Parts: sequence; structure tokens; C-alpha cells
Amino acid sequence: MEKDKFLEDFDGEKFANNFPGGFFIYEAEGDERLLYANDILYQLWGCESKEEFSELTGNTFPGMVHKDDIRRVEIEIHQQIKSSEHKFDNVDYRIVRKDGTVRLVEDFGRLVADEKYGDLFYVFVMDVTEKIEAKAKREFYEYIQKLKSIFDIVRLVDVSRSEEYVIDTEGKLTKQPYECFAVWNKSRRCENCVSLKALAKKGKVTKFEFIGHDVYHVTAKYMEVRNQPLILEMVSKINDESLFGAFGQEEFAEAVQGYNRAMYLDSLTGAYNRNFFDEQLKNINFLSALAVVEIDGFEELNRVHGETAAEHVLVAAARLIRVSIQKSDALIRYGDNSFLIVFQLPDTCKVGHCLENIRTKVELAEFAEYPQMHATVSIGGLICNSCSSRNISQAQQLARKAGEKGNQVVME
Repeated sequence: MEKDKFLEDFDGEKFANNFPGGFFIYEAEGDERLLYANDILYQLWGCESKEEFSELTGNTFPGMVHKDDIRRVEIEIHQQIKSSEHKFDNVDYRIVRKDGTVRLVEDFGRLVADEKYGDLFYVFVMDVTEKIEAKAKREFYEYIQKLKSIFDIVRLVDVSRSEEYVIDTEGKLTKQPYECFAVWNKSRRCENCVSLKALAKKGKVTKFEFIGHDVYHVTAKYMEVRNQPLILEMVSKINDESLFGAFGQEEFAEAVQGYNRAMYLDSLTGAYNRNFFDEQLKNINFLSALAVVEIDGFEELNRVHGETAAEHVLVAAARLIRVSIQKSDALIRYGDNSFLIVFQLPDTCKVGHCLENIRTKVELAEFAEYPQMHATVSIGGLICNSCSSRNISQAQQLARKAGEKGNQVVME
């Protein structure tokens, strides 16, 4: 009797709104239009009313699913229903809430043949974002630990900032108090930075690296950790002398290091060269700033003082720029009389000061072998939300504007 009384008093709407998640019914054919949804479903999509939900999703199942997931989801549902005796399906997919945030939901559905309305899907859905993220963090930590049992060094690098991270058991990333290149006993970016190359191609790149004459094989693999582009570096020390063939280990290290210097460093100034820029920086966006430094009246310096004197100016300018910027910044000889500076996430208030400091240092520079020679630079600096190679022409235009008077810094 109590059961009959309960069914007699049963309020389906109240029941559905007390579910621990969203519940909805939609047509299996046509536009897959929703026939019913409880209030919790609207809330999962960040809506306060049925009208807001309809405007956001078109009141259809495809409209509820992230556009990049809907095709996969439809295929999985079809395959599961086809192979299930009781017509059940279980899928997960992303949704885009009204405020634009992306969440992950798990969907439990069943296909029911209704005499009046035809084939319908009855679906229960719940937000599993935190659950999935926590699981992914644990699995990623375990993955890193397994790699550490295989490789001598395993680390995560944000190469755009020259930062290294370690991951704890909860999947939390902690920045280390040193630049990523410090592990190789270097004071600036590696000439042949495979992590930059891996970031540029969003793939995997390998190289040999050295500490003294010890040889290491480095594999750099691009990955995204919680939407942050990072490089996973896996390093193995090479101890087998037979791998070096006719070379000894010391000769092999010197040969490869010499090759890297020839490939990626300007032989005159020691700055990175255009090859370094084209292979490792050109296709990467930096949340940073750019500057182009041009030697004023370079042709006149050549004509009056000679080619060797003009080269002294280039060498001095490169040295003065290098001591004025951070170790994680990149200095590239970009043209016959110009340099490009790529700043790494600078304090924008300090960029102008840094460039003015460079201008002053060059102006005050003395050349012992050419006491009558005087040099100045014109600098164009550009601060942008996401600088890339496309912005270099803007910095060059600013440098030319500065060059109209000479010995100037023009910022934008």
C-alpha cells in the first residue's frame, strides 16, 4: 500500500530536479531536439532558465556538445547502442557553458522506443571535470616516475620562459630557481635548443648535449599540461665508447659542439645568427617584447674608418647588449648592421629602461685602436601580448624612425 501511495503522489518534475546531476530526454532522429530537461541541466551549462539554455544550445543535443567532440560522440553512441542488448550508452564530452568556460561531462543514456514520440534518448549527465583532472594529474606523475627509472634526467621545461618545473604526487608543477640551460653549465640558451625546435614543430626532436666531455642524448617532446605548452626532456648519458666510432668521446664532444657553434652563432659577434632564429624562434609566439638595434651610419663608419673598425663596433655593440639583457633573452645578429633582441616575459616598465641603457652604453663606448671613432645606435622596441616573427617588421620600422635623428629609442 505504501508503494501504491508513493506512486499516486509521485511528482516526476520534483523527482527529476532532485537528481544529483542533469537529466534530459531528446529525440533520436532529425535535429535531436530536447523534449525535457531538468533545472540542474540548465545550471550545468551555466544558464538560469530554459530560455537561456535554448539560446545557447538551440535546444538540441548536438548544440549541447562541444563542436570538436560532437562527431566522435555521435559515432560512439551509435556503436554502443548497436552492440548493447538494453540500448545503453556511456560517453564523455566537453561542453561550453554560457560564460565560455569549458567543462567535461559524463553522459549515461538509453534509447527507448516510445509509441507516441518515436525513439527517444533518456540521459543522465554529470560534471566530471575535477575528477578527470585529478586522475590525469596522478597518471602524469606516475608516467614521469616511470621515465625516471629509464632515463638519467627527466624534466619539464617551459622553453618560452627558460624555466624548469618539477611535478609532485598531486600533479602540481613547481618552478625551479634556475634557468633550464643551467643544467648544461651554460650562461645562456643552448645554441642548438631542441626544446625550442620541439615547441616550434609541436613534435619530438633529439640532439647530443655535453657537460664538459661527458656526452648525453636528449629527446625533447612537445606536450600540453593543463593547457600549458611544455617540453618533456628525457636525457641519457652515453657511456658506450663504441658508439663514437672513429672518434673518442672527447673528440666527438668537441666536433658536435663546434658544429653547433658554426650552425647557430655569428662568428664575428658571438650573438645567435639568422639560422638560429629561423630554426628555433621564427614560428614561436612569445608573451614578450622585441627590439631591433641598428648601428647608425654603418656605411659611413666603413668608409671613413675601414671594415675592421666597423667590425669592432659590431662586436662592442653585441657585448654591451648582452650584458644589458637577461640570460634568458635572445640576442640575434639579424642583418649586416642590426641586432634583434627577443625578451622573455619582461617587466614592461623595464624594457624601455633596458633599451635606453643599451643606447647610452654604445654612445659612451671607446675604441682604443680607433680613438677618433664614435658609434651610436637607433632602437625600435615593441611590447606586444604575443610577439612573433610577424612583429619584427614593426620593430624595424620603429628603429628606422629612431634612425631619422639617430641615437634614439622609439617604443610602441
